[in-house]
Amino acid sequence: MIPVFYVPAMTENDAESFSPSATKQAKVVADQWVADYNEYRPHESLGDVPAVLFKPRVFTAEDSTSRLST
Repeated sequence: MIPVFYVPAMTENDAESFSPSATKQAKVVADQWVADYNEYRPHESLGDVPAVLFKPRVFTAEDSTSRLST
């Protein structure tokens, strides 16, 4: 079962109530999560390697398993 999260819509007043330090802290936490997700977490769809290790790999038409013409 896929978890479902409810995020209530923010109003203009809600957005104004965030302090600059809270907004900065949220950005720091989000940036840390993105770095962890891309640099350390193995992705099953990428052969169980982190995205940062998969990205530099270069494939040629001979490496491809698809039947598409090039």
